[in-house]
Amino acid sequence: MYSLKSYSGLLLEPYLGLDFSLSGETSRGSSDVSWFGLEYGARIGYVWNIFMVGVDIDKKDMDVTYGSSDAETEISNRGVFAGWMWPDWTLRLKYYFNADWRIDGGSSYSGTGFGLDGAYRISPHFSINLELTRLVYNDYPYG
Repeated sequence: MYSLKSYSGLLLEPYLGLDFSLSGETSRGSSDVSWFGLEYGARIGYVWNIFMVGVDIDKKDMDVTYGSSDAETEISNRGVFAGWMWPDWTLRLKYYFNADWRIDGGSSYSGTGFGLDGAYRISPHFSINLELTRLVYNDYPYG
């Protein structure tokens, strides 16, 4: 006889990490953009078998270089995720329904976006994540 273990439960996953770009530009291709900073947040959801769903809330404090100017920025994202969790690997698809970007000096923009997140579990309480995110700010004048 063959059977699989089944379980379900509450997912509480705080996280802390570095957020950086390898390269980038605005959607109009007008200038080179790079950033580096700290990201922290939490995922709260529900897991059953290998499937999971929930909400993802994060905040990023970053230094951004846009062309020849520098600025300190704060980004807050709120969204939902769905994914799969195996013993060593995790894969999540995300939709950010509220993304806020505040630039030092008073400018503020809001938008939405998507993300793809993969993680490899090194120990029961530590994993390495790689996340690709695409955010579009509705009223951003440069791109």
